[in-house]
Amino acid sequence: MHLYTPGILDWADSQLIYHALADLGRESLCLVRPDRPYICLGFSQEPAQELDLDFCARAGLNLFRREAGGGTVLLDQRQLFFQVVLRLDNPLVCLNREVFYRRLLAPAVRVYQRTGIAARFAPINDIAVEDRKISGTGAGEIGECVVFIGNIILDFDTTLMARAVNSPGERFRKRASLLMAGGISSLKTELGPDQAAHWDFPRLAGLLIEEFGHLLGPLKKRPLDKELVRAMARRRESMLADAWLLRRGRRTKGRRLKIRSGLELVQETVATPAGQVRALYEADRGLIRNISLKAVSGPRNQEQLVFWEGRLEGAKETLLGPTLAQAEPPAAVNKSPGRPRDNR
Repeated sequence: MHLYTPGILDWADSQLIYHALADLGRESLCLVRPDRPYICLGFSQEPAQELDLDFCARAGLNLFRREAGGGTVLLDQRQLFFQVVLRLDNPLVCLNREVFYRRLLAPAVRVYQRTGIAARFAPINDIAVEDRKISGTGAGEIGECVVFIGNIILDFDTTLMARAVNSPGERFRKRASLLMAGGISSLKTELGPDQAAHWDFPRLAGLLIEEFGHLLGPLKKRPLDKELVRAMARRRESMLADAWLLRRGRRTKGRRLKIRSGLELVQETVATPAGQVRALYEADRGLIRNISLKAVSGPRNQEQLVFWEGRLEGAKETLLGPTLAQAEPPAAVNKSPGRPRDNR
């Protein structure tokens, strides 16, 4: 296995390097940091649905679409990327996704644990501390190789991330910001600024090399040679073109924003007998939490909406549409008849 530790690279090169290594068929571990913040999309995502592209342009956030899967992430120089390239016939490659991720994430989990953080593997592909995500990962096939990518997060700007993602309204954006602040963590959050400062990037890189060495076997350090640099340049020409960056991806119904494994923020519009209703809720391991309903068309009976919010809280997410589609119109909501009036 080759080992590449180029340190800080141009933001795009920090992604292009593992694509080029896969193109060349080089089984490798690469540890790298970008020189500035940028947004990275998963292979099948729809840019216009996932991001506020106008804001990203104004904020100077460049966009990269990787060939690996996973979700939208904000990446910057406060994160250390670990990138593993394996040939398809490598015994570590497994068709069972959970087994594969558990196996490849184990070294990073141990690194976090060695800093004093009670990190654990969170299926299918997260590292978590209690219910807080502390590493973003993804994987995919490139040529004759499988790539696996993740990060050690020293600090993370949840405010910038919440602003960069596409939000269908201000209520969604505020809820997203709160969920990210509570659901995404870092060394600085878990350890505090003073203790986190002891874990600089050279020290973290040394731990990653040691732990991945137990999994991958002997690692031979290599420079960025001319063949690799040329392969990165070829990838740059195609992967930074608008035809690749902005091509249509897989669209989802409504707006779904993944916060961490098992938790998404969802907004969708549902037809009911009384008109259309907009539902905003958290999908927590398939269950509806903290739901709010707002009438889009038809009678605006707030009492009925509160009634159905209570009925849906804690229900399975799959029951949202069928339940509201059968909801009785506002006039049919039962009220206590109260005491009969004496009209004598």
